[in-house]
Amino acid sequence: MNDLVPILVIATLTIGVYRMIELFVRRNERMAIIDKLTSNLKPDDVNMDMNLSFFAPNRGTSWALRLALLLIGIGIGALIGFFIVMYYSQFDSYRAEGTIYLSCISIFGGVGLLIAYLIEQKQIRADRNR
Repeated sequence: MNDLVPILVIATLTIGVYRMIELFVRRNERMAIIDKLTSNLKPDDVNMDMNLSFFAPNRGTSWALRLALLLIGIGIGALIGFFIVMYYSQFDSYRAEGTIYLSCISIFGGVGLLIAYLIEQKQIRADRNR
């Protein structure tokens, strides 16, 4: 497990630096688009009634639901990982506790997010049918 720590630290730092650079590049691109749009804007266009429903907040997503089900999945994954490790520790020949914990937490966390997605899609369909 100690062999993976430097790899994970380097990967985390690389992803963090990449995201920061991407954030600034996207900001500059957006500012360029805004400048281009405002330079071609005519006074008659301002009085038009624009449909901005594309920019309306999405009411179908619920971060609280996602976070709650993710944490529930992580908790269940840690608990099941604990039981698996306890079962295999009786034989004393199998030592991969970290892998078992990580895989169980990842699987059940993913299942929690999948359930949140399915619940949100069901709510979106129900809202459309009204």
